[in-house]
Amino acid sequence: MTVENQFNLFGLDLSVGVRRLLVGFRQLLWGDEAGIKQWFCPDLSLTYVEDLNESGLADIAERGWVQLVIPEDQVLEANLILPKGVELYLDEAIESHVLASSPFSAEQTCWGCCIADRSISGDLKVDIVILSREVATRTCALIQDAPGCRNVAISLWAEVFGSPIEIRQISDERWRQEYFGNLREFAGRLTLGALGLIFLSCIPVFWFAQQADHYSTLRREVEFRAAEVTRVRQTLVDTRSKLESAHAFLSSQPTYRRWLHKIAEVTPDNVYLSRLALEGTQLTISGFASNAADYQSALANTGLFSDITAPSAFTLDSRAGLERFSLIMAIDGVDVQ
Repeated sequence: MTVENQFNLFGLDLSVGVRRLLVGFRQLLWGDEAGIKQWFCPDLSLTYVEDLNESGLADIAERGWVQLVIPEDQVLEANLILPKGVELYLDEAIESHVLASSPFSAEQTCWGCCIADRSISGDLKVDIVILSREVATRTCALIQDAPGCRNVAISLWAEVFGSPIEIRQISDERWRQEYFGNLREFAGRLTLGALGLIFLSCIPVFWFAQQADHYSTLRREVEFRAAEVTRVRQTLVDTRSKLESAHAFLSSQPTYRRWLHKIAEVTPDNVYLSRLALEGTQLTISGFASNAADYQSALANTGLFSDITAPSAFTLDSRAGLERFSLIMAIDGVDVQ
């Protein structure tokens, strides 16, 4: 017999890994160690052939299914000790042992098994039951021939070694489907609970994100307003700096307007000023006078000017008939009222 390996990827044999996964999944669902079966698998409702009566058959017809236990004297019992590694090929090993040990032909052999115990070293003790298909069919006929039980779903069991074992060839998947339905319902509730917890845990995140966005908007508004205030403040600071500079500059200068008025007061009518320049405390005047020397003396006698000098000699302007003069003098520090 040739067996084609379907679990082959680029020349790598994945069948062992797949078998390990299936064995682990089977141990998780059907093993007593995990405890899942005890929590979610429906209890067996075994009906013994010896206990069949009219009322029992009526209940079976109403229920629509039955887990029927074959009398112990109708089955063959066997134990098989398998090493740990054989569990990956448990079905094949047991089927090979059953076919080799059964007194019936392969077509007439029905069997079932269960792992009874695991040793510390990992060896498996497997309980096996074997019966003929004729016995199985005759036992099922006890139910099917009863009134109203023609369509009853039947699964055959054999109770040996103190535990029930299902006959694989005649089994009803209803209780397994109920078991898987319970698992799906629990998984759904667990998923909904997890989603609820995730949603509840996300509420603070969303709230903080919204608050952060709100505070970020407020910060941008405050920064915009602060930028305008900072600009105005900087303008005021610059203006104040300019005012202080102007005040510092002007505070060292004399009051030119008052000095100019004073010069106009002491200048007689026969003196004409053509130029007047004031740089700091130095006053330069130029013009025409009938007697420039007298005008120079008059300025000196006021006591308001000092160091009065003529940078050039006085000259007579023939056209005006007056003396042209230019005088440079220093303004005294005394302010003029």
